[in-house]
Amino acid sequence: ALGYFPASLRAVGHEPVVIDGLADGGERIEPTRVGNQDVFIKGLAYPDIIARIPHRTGLIGIAAPFTNTAPIVAELARRIKAAFPGIPLVVGGIYPSTLPEQALTEGVDFCVCGEGEIPIVKLASGEPPERIAGLVYRSGPGITNNGQATAIAQADDIPFPARDLLPMKQYLEHSPRQEKGRRSLSVITSRGCPFNCQFCSIHPVCGYAWRPR
Repeated sequence: ALGYFPASLRAVGHEPVVIDGLADGGERIEPTRVGNQDVFIKGLAYPDIIARIPHRTGLIGIAAPFTNTAPIVAELARRIKAAFPGIPLVVGGIYPSTLPEQALTEGVDFCVCGEGEIPIVKLASGEPPERIAGLVYRSGPGITNNGQATAIAQADDIPFPARDLLPMKQYLEHSPRQEKGRRSLSVITSRGCPFNCQFCSIHPVCGYAWRPR
């Protein structure tokens, strides 16, 4: 997401900035209390993430890859909204795609259900939320759910990740193959899966239609 969304935004004229809180946080590990559990947060502290957000930004996004990051996403969203009260905040990833109404916590304006390239581009370009498939947002006293985002039919139509905006040096240094002196990066070769494994989280985001690049 950190590479694909910026690439799609840049393709239509926007100027995205990427903050990788995990990679840019070095070896910082901070113990914290989440609910009834003692956990550790690795990466940039909340204030350091907020300090890196450009003051002239028009839209802020949080990638939430796992449901167990829910308390961290909620706290980060609350702090971002306090620092940027007038800027729309959108959350995407596996967590909001599986539990969108739960992810729509304090500070979160929009959740994306499914693949985010099309919704994020439309939202950043000023299209009304009610016309964007995949968005979940508050509407008056209730919540509006526009269903699943429109999947990109051909994976070859998706721009390649904007790797120039990512902390590639850290990625390469932390590659498990680095011990053998090999520089390696991950590559997504397809989206979707026709099978139905119960443990897999790919379907809420990418669906069942297999689309090779």
